[in-house]
Amino acid sequence: METGTPFNDFKHPNDLKISDLMDESGDLTGFAIEVSHPFSGTLDRSLANDLGLPHSASSDMFFSDGIHIAQSGFLLTNLNRERKYTFVFYGAINDGGTETRYVVTGKNEEAATLVNDYNTSNVVVIRDIVPLDDATIAITMSAGPNNVQWARFFGINCMLILPEGSDIPIGADNN
Repeated sequence: METGTPFNDFKHPNDLKISDLMDESGDLTGFAIEVSHPFSGTLDRSLANDLGLPHSASSDMFFSDGIHIAQSGFLLTNLNRERKYTFVFYGAINDGGTETRYVVTGKNEEAATLVNDYNTSNVVVIRDIVPLDDATIAITMSAGPNNVQWARFFGINCMLILPEGSDIPIGADNN
């Protein structure tokens, strides 16, 4: 389900890459994002959210079956090497026992976990990631340590990428 401007939408994990990402004003940034580790596919569960995100941001997700795909992820390219970035992750699924571990790696690395079960309002925030010298940051996700769902589902519905010092525009800062 497409969300529209200023969101940058992958329609399916097989799309592989979105070039020239838009910022919150709809301006093109020159940044790109690509699928670096495959996902199992997409789920559309028509879930709502209390974060102020469009309905489409919580109703569909890229997910992986953690039994068959241990890790999924993205690579951001063409970033400004002189800036630090903050990442806000949101994931929701109408199932119990799910948890996703998000790892963001540049010159430094940080990780956070999020319970995805019927999640309407929780996000995780990872701050101050510095791109590598090649202007890239890697994002990987896997089943969290408390994921007991029968297929170890993990995934992502929405990700915000913010320059250092930006306010978090949605949800509570849970990290």
